[in-house]
Amino acid sequence: MLEELSIRNYALVDAISLSFRPGFNVLSGETGAGKSIIVGSLSFLMGAKAEADIIRTGSEEASVTAVVSINDKNRDALEWLAGRDIETEDGTVIVRRNIKSSGRGSVYIQNIQLTRSDLADFMSLMFDLHGQHNHESLLRKESHRRYLDRFAGIEEEVSAYGRVFAELADKRKTLEASLSSERDRDTRLELLGYAAEEIVKAAVRPGEIRELESESQRLSDFEKLAGFAHNAAESLFDGEHSVLSLARKTRGALDGAAAIDGTLIEIQRRLDDLFYEAEDIAGEFRAYRDNLSYDPRRLEEIDERLSVLYRLRKKYASARHDSGAEQGAEEAILAYLASAQAEIETLSGAGENREKLKGEIAALEKDIAVRAASIRQKRSAAAVKLGESISGILTSLGMPNARFSVAILPKVRETQGGQAADGQRGQTALVCGPWGAEDAEFLISANTGEPLKELSKIA
Repeated sequence: MLEELSIRNYALVDAISLSFRPGFNVLSGETGAGKSIIVGSLSFLMGAKAEADIIRTGSEEASVTAVVSINDKNRDALEWLAGRDIETEDGTVIVRRNIKSSGRGSVYIQNIQLTRSDLADFMSLMFDLHGQHNHESLLRKESHRRYLDRFAGIEEEVSAYGRVFAELADKRKTLEASLSSERDRDTRLELLGYAAEEIVKAAVRPGEIRELESESQRLSDFEKLAGFAHNAAESLFDGEHSVLSLARKTRGALDGAAAIDGTLIEIQRRLDDLFYEAEDIAGEFRAYRDNLSYDPRRLEEIDERLSVLYRLRKKYASARHDSGAEQGAEEAILAYLASAQAEIETLSGAGENREKLKGEIAALEKDIAVRAASIRQKRSAAAVKLGESISGILTSLGMPNARFSVAILPKVRETQGGQAADGQRGQTALVCGPWGAEDAEFLISANTGEPLKELSKIA
């Protein structure tokens, strides 16, 4: 539900905020009052394409923000958010989109930045815009199955089916890989074995590259570093007029003054604190300076080690590291190692695991067939009920001859890559997909004698 809508610098609107209540809300006004602008801002917030000319004259940026509450039954929206690590707050999210005069814009749900396409996907699960020539998701055939499942109350059953289907697809892919030629498998094992051995031998440690680069820079610029350290030591404690020397003299003078005038005791205490802190700093820095040393052999060792790590990073971490994952190069190298070792284990035991895998696939295929049959039966019953219900509503709206129907369209194709819902294999078998063995499509006939046609062609 749309709870609040805030519009700024959009078209003719300077700033406006609207609150909505549960149920039917009506906005009325004279021509030019801004009703269409509000609808346009909603379309903008739902991911429609927009140009900079929608920005109010004299402004640099237009923005539309909404507070949206999500019903617990809207599993599609909740799963969409969960898949992007976006959490609701008391069942609500804040959706914000803006566009600058340069034409660039940004989209946020909560504090997560997304693309306009992401925004359109999410909002299509929450809202729909209807107008004389504007019926958004209702005309998209791919959304009809989702609406029918929601009407039938089988969304959780379909979701569970989808998880089993994904597991079956993964196991089939694994089996197909295991059935590759022995030559290809041996070549892959040799390649993975070499990579794993090279990474293990290198003993890569997380954070090592940054540490070595820092140490290399310190040794490469040692002469400059030593000069700075010497100057700092002179100013802090070595020089005749160093900080410690002056602080010691000041402290002695202030001790004498405080003995005469008690109002200086607080200042004396603060100076003591400053002096002791300066002594601690001087002690730590003196140890740092005394331990400074230049070791050319250590610099050579670092350069050689970095050369090894850079080579491993280029070979095994470039794709993972450049993909935007929040991990360092060393973590990416070790992740490649773990993946390679797991694949080696799988390929090495391919012969032993193959029969077990075939048995698991057979069991999953039977499970899928049973689940698909159950879903098909419930969809078919719900399709009849939904068609009769909507036809009745159309009659009450003054369209007595209108008919609405939901067509259940079996998926019939070659069974290679899909399990037949009836257990058969062949070109005419029913084949299961991620959501079942059929699609759904809304059909309508507005007048007597007219055949049922696709909703998108009639609306």
